[in-house]
Amino acid sequence: MKISVLIATKDRADQLVRCIDSILKNNYDQEYEVLVLDQSEDNRPRNLLKSLGSKRVVYIKSKVVGKTIALNMGIERAKGEILAFTDDDCIVSKSWLKNITMAMEKNKDVAGVFGNVLPYKPEANVGRYCPAVFLSPATKVFDDTRIVHYISLGMGNNMAFRKHDVQEIGGFCPWLGPGRMALAGEEGELVYRLLLGGKKLASVPKIVVWHNRWLSDMRHELNNSFYTRAVVATCGYYFFDRTSGTHFREMLKNRLRERLKIKISDFWFSAVNTAKELVYVVWEVGNLVLGLLIGLMTRAGELFRQGK
Repeated sequence: MKISVLIATKDRADQLVRCIDSILKNNYDQEYEVLVLDQSEDNRPRNLLKSLGSKRVVYIKSKVVGKTIALNMGIERAKGEILAFTDDDCIVSKSWLKNITMAMEKNKDVAGVFGNVLPYKPEANVGRYCPAVFLSPATKVFDDTRIVHYISLGMGNNMAFRKHDVQEIGGFCPWLGPGRMALAGEEGELVYRLLLGGKKLASVPKIVVWHNRWLSDMRHELNNSFYTRAVVATCGYYFFDRTSGTHFREMLKNRLRERLKIKISDFWFSAVNTAKELVYVVWEVGNLVLGLLIGLMTRAGELFRQGK
């Protein structure tokens, strides 16, 4: 089997079916499967997936909450030599699978490829924000551990890797990602370990998905703070590593500069916005502290269990 598509989902049945329907409509003539790792509290996703009537869809129920835990389960079950990842709130382009395969075959020295993520129907969502989008005008190959993936490479809702490379590094970090204390950041940590192991990764604009998630101003701010928490948690985990510390300290500085610049520009806009931004700043600082504690304590716990 050429490709296994992995989708972790929880309580978003309608969006999940829309996503899978777009995959099944791909103009792809090689063998593939779609593994759905479901952590929903009811059986609605399973029932709706049955209505699609496709033998390509493999349904797996997971009782343990955590996106990375589900994805690692899927990696073990996957039959494809390429693992493709998207999210249940995404809609893939008609040539998504074909372009992933072509990119992998053309760039045989890369362990994985990322693509562009576009907002879905922005004209119908004026005044709202679509997170986790990415746009690159040209194909680029990276082998430098110092890159910040969401600036240079791509996002976790549109990526694919050779299965043996992902298994070689042990899959996703189980304490990162939605459903865990650090609510995001799982793809960035995986990217770092692949690059640290001497692998190359490529950003390929032809590989396209649309992200169908739209947030209010307040939800957008909260969402950004969750990303900050994940970045800082990962930085805390690797902070004292001789090889890893430099990369993650740079990543942390980048994130702080980015968020501080936004906060200062928003802060003086008006009296109402000033009060609102104060709340956001407090929330951001709280997530910085929490993220650092999560990373440091997770690493300390691992070292303790190893007797170091």
